[in-house]
Amino acid sequence: MTRFLRLILLLALLAPAARATAPDVQDILRKLVERSEAADAVQRRNQIAYQRTSRVEYLNDDGSKKRDVIRVYKIAPEDGKPVTRLVSVNGRPAADKEDKKRSAAREAGEKSRTLTLTEDILSRFEFTFVREEQFASRPAYVLSFVPKADAKDDSFLDRLVNAMAGTFWIDKEDYQLAKADIHLSKRVSFFGGVAGAIDKLNLTLIQRRIEESVWLGEAIHIDFAGRKLFSNIKFRCFENCANFQRMPEQHASAK
Repeated sequence: MTRFLRLILLLALLAPAARATAPDVQDILRKLVERSEAADAVQRRNQIAYQRTSRVEYLNDDGSKKRDVIRVYKIAPEDGKPVTRLVSVNGRPAADKEDKKRSAAREAGEKSRTLTLTEDILSRFEFTFVREEQFASRPAYVLSFVPKADAKDDSFLDRLVNAMAGTFWIDKEDYQLAKADIHLSKRVSFFGGVAGAIDKLNLTLIQRRIEESVWLGEAIHIDFAGRKLFSNIKFRCFENCANFQRMPEQHASAK
């Protein structure tokens, strides 16, 4: 038998074994939900203070940049809960009214930043194990997902979630979401397209391991295009978080 034929035979024998050792996707997802919602991890996560810098590029219809808005936030625990305060806008101190004002870009950022992976949300998708690889120097499971055809479709939010597809990187040790690449797989309209529609929504979220089982968003990129009534909305949002610091419980209130 030639060396080439021996190699082919060896690969054929190893292939079934390799498939048999693929991890159980449902077990990975179950642990992801359990670890993310664990009371101790949530409590410790809520005691972390940090700074978030957000740059939003508002775009014209042709994709050229209309204007930039840069906001700096301080997130710090108060009474055991994280509280976000707007510090500055385009380099100047923020007024109270600016902290309360919400644009489409800021609303999208808030929803992506607080991405909660519950059993209900995950049950709407078909997950497939892709591979194991290193992410941020740590081993991770890579899972791809697409929406299920029979997922509930009772509201606009349901239809939006059901149009999402993408890839998760789940830390192999902590079973926390390390990275998510999510995109809109089809156009989503509301009220038959009369009130508006979302044509594009691409989201990349990267989380950082602060300490064991405690992960927080470190970087977010959102690329959005849609329409509200007769106005087109296009923007790109880039966020980075830094200066993570655990706050002692007795000094939890932000000043």
